[in-house]
Amino acid sequence: MPNAESDQTALETVPFEDIVEGDPVELNGCTMCNSMSTRIDWRIIECEGCHPQNDEDSCAAAIYITARKIFGLAELSYEDCVAKVECNAAVGTANHLFVEAFERLGPGFEVLAQEEGTPEQLEALLDQGYFVVINYRHPEDKVGHYAIVKEVTDSSFLLFDPDPESGVHSEVPFSELDWRSGFNIPTLHNWFVAIRQNNAQAIEAA
Repeated sequence: MPNAESDQTALETVPFEDIVEGDPVELNGCTMCNSMSTRIDWRIIECEGCHPQNDEDSCAAAIYITARKIFGLAELSYEDCVAKVECNAAVGTANHLFVEAFERLGPGFEVLAQEEGTPEQLEALLDQGYFVVINYRHPEDKVGHYAIVKEVTDSSFLLFDPDPESGVHSEVPFSELDWRSGFNIPTLHNWFVAIRQNNAQAIEAA
């Protein structure tokens, strides 16, 4: 039986040398142009930031709620979003389950996920209108944590962090960033997921 939300095939990963440099590349039938700069309008969440997580394990659910708001999708309850990202009370949401939750948004969205990302690559994705999330180890408790990348500077990531104690914005210098997953086996290094809406008519699968 097909998945209740979408039966689309898994989205392929495109080498970043193709995205950052060279000619436009084809991804699942959509041509991406290196020269376009269509960054997300963060004014939608600028005042309140990322939706706050309700507990220490549900940062993925809070980010999923925020992504839905950014993309203009129907509002869901926090509990529904916890279920969408398959949050586990012991370890949160596994990386592959987080990716699958975004893939189920339907064919109107591109989803890229891979390891060994670099700040330059993430900046290029932001320029192309992607909603970018990294998974790193929180500097205070060293537990795996997800956060939205708002901006990349010469020396740090500026984040929308679902942790209420971090405030609306937080800044993590590259020199202090432990960019590793917390619970995935094997550990993922420099992992991220990036989501972009293909067109204004993108509709979430039923």
